[in-house]
Formats: sequence, C-alpha cells, structure tokens
Amino acid sequence: MHSNFSPPKSLHQEIPAPDPAPLLRVPDWPLPTTRFVPGLHPHPFRHPDGHMFVDGQAPQAPVWSGDVHWQEDRLWLRGLDLFDQRFFWECHELFEGIWHQAVPGSEIHALCQGLIQASAFVLKIHMGHKKAAAALFMAAQSKLEGVPNQEEEVIRGVRIAHFIRCLSEFERGGDWPQIGR
Repeated sequence: MHSNFSPPKSLHQEIPAPDPAPLLRVPDWPLPTTRFVPGLHPHPFRHPDGHMFVDGQAPQAPVWSGDVHWQEDRLWLRGLDLFDQRFFWECHELFEGIWHQAVPGSEIHALCQGLIQASAFVLKIHMGHKKAAAALFMAAQSKLEGVPNQEEEVIRGVRIAHFIRCLSEFERGGDWPQIGR
C-alpha cells in the first residue's frame, strides 16, 4: 500500500508542459508521469509514491555505448527529449548514467556534464534557488564552452552556443530553454 504523500508547504510549483510540445526523437518511449520537483513531489525512486519507485533503490543506469552514432543512440535521444519536454530531474539522471559510462575527458563526457549541470540549473531557477542556479549556470556554461565546437555547429544534437544563450535568457526570466533542433 502506498502512503499518502503530502508535500511540505513551499513555493514550489509544477513544471508546466511545453505548449506546443516538441516532437519526440524517440516517440515509442513514453514520457514519465511526473516532472519531479524536489519538495513538491515524492522522490521518484526512494518514496513508494514516486513515479520511478521499484524497491526504494536507485535504478541502475541503462547500458550505454559510445559506439552507436548519436542519431541512432536511443538513450542519448531520450535525454534530449526529456530536457525539451521539461523533465529536468529525469534528464539529469539519464545523462548522469551516460556520463558515468563515457570515457573521462572525452567530448561526450564533457557534453554530458554540461547537460547535467544545465538540467539542474533550470530546475533550481524554477524552484527559486537563485544562488545555486547561478553557480550551476556558470559550471554548465564553462563545461559546454569547453566542448570543441563552432558557433552553429551541432554536437550530438546540441547547438552549443544557441543552447547557452537559451539558458542565459531563461536565467533573466525568458522562455523555458530547449536543446532544440
């Protein structure tokens, strides 16, 4: 039997779904049921009412291989979908799983870390944690700018310079960022 989860009183709000929702890169992989916001929802895999709960333990990251071309890499594309669909905590978790399996110091390792930090940044802005968000934005920007690219080059589906601008605009009260296509 699931317990009745009551979130603590806070200023935390639901993350709104994008309207219109961007097309999914992996349309046969259903989106999560909840856009997790700490303090608003039960923890996804630690709490019995969490949307990823199995046994209270963190799920094992799906096996990822850097040998697959990124456009055929369902796990990578899923991470991009999660970000663009505003599942920021879930996106962070997915890219962290890839990051742990990527070669340290590689382009993909750096890109994953930047996407992890960007996801956390957006979530912190949403939650009103401006100081933590500012630190995460600086870290994400530094990591993303360190990925070899040129102004409009797309790396694994991420237009780095454009994405950094979107994050910066969001910090100043602009639209929700998207990794974009």
